[in-house]
Amino acid sequence: MKVLKLSLYIVLAIVLILVILALVAPVNYHIEKETKIEADHQLVYEQVVHFDHFHQWNPWSERDPDMMVTYEGTPGEVGAKYSWEGNEEAGQGSQEIKEISGDTIFMDLVFIEPWESTAEVYYIIEDHGKETRVVWGMHSSMPRPLNVMGWFMGIENAIGRDYEMGLDNLRERVAKQEKIRKEERATQTEFSDHVPEKLD
Repeated sequence: MKVLKLSLYIVLAIVLILVILALVAPVNYHIEKETKIEADHQLVYEQVVHFDHFHQWNPWSERDPDMMVTYEGTPGEVGAKYSWEGNEEAGQGSQEIKEISGDTIFMDLVFIEPWESTAEVYYIIEDHGKETRVVWGMHSSMPRPLNVMGWFMGIENAIGRDYEMGLDNLRERVAKQEKIRKEERATQTEFSDHVPEKLD
């Protein structure tokens, strides 16, 4: 009987602690990371807003090279959608462009696995002459008592690290794409220099 009472008290204490933590832990969270890339603004913009390019540099693609991906809508425009289904690390979900306003792109992010949630993602891509500033941010919320899990997991820090990794990948991909474009322009120039002029 004493063991049963002790077990009951322990369970009640755990429940009380969880309730208190749920009231204390934040419900809303915001992540934002940024970088500057020495590259043409349009090139950087295309790598972000076109989902087939995004798939090549986002950090979650690396965690499942065999993930299933589908694209819908007109690339780079409002309504374009990117859906993925991967392993436990990559999860399952979709991302859709909802609005493009000046330098800012707003997207709706929907997670299905490992748990259901939604978020608003945004990118700010600013032209700074020789550099392009890229901001990657997210607004989301986690209802009580799930917010306790997010607090213990350090979800803001975890996603923040993913964003930093993704921006590093983006910088590397842009550098490669810029090198390819320069080589193509050089080849075209060399070819045009060797084209014989038409005789009258």
